Amino acid sequence: MLLLALGWLTCCSGCGGRSDRPALAPVQGSVTLDGQPLPNAEVWFDPQAGGRTSTAVTDKSGRFELLYALGEKGAIVGEHNVRISTFVQGGDEPGSTATVPERVPAKYAAPIAIKKHVSQGTNTINIELDTK
Repeated sequence: MLLLALGWLTCCSGCGGRSDRPALAPVQGSVTLDGQPLPNAEVWFDPQAGGRTSTAVTDKSGRFELLYALGEKGAIVGEHNVRISTFVQGGDEPGSTATVPERVPAKYAAPIAIKKHVSQGTNTINIELDTK
């Protein structure tokens, strides 16, 4: 009987308890530059309070959906510093991709110029960049 009670307590000790994983929320949106979609841009949401960065790459329409970890979509709930880049370093080997220049204006680089908030629930965050 004691073993049964201990087994039940062990099984239920995780029920309703706190998880080591932070609160996540789905984040999707789009990135535009001067009103036009920005395809193939890497997007990083860095939580200001610390923790894992969520990332995405925009599609040909400039749309993205953040990925927190392999198989887990979303970003940590809270304030984020957002980085966006189109730069790709090409390789010297035959058949490697060519270098793709940065299209995101330097004013969005440092200090962190883009800040966004991720709320509980589904988030649609559109990021409008301009060259002016």
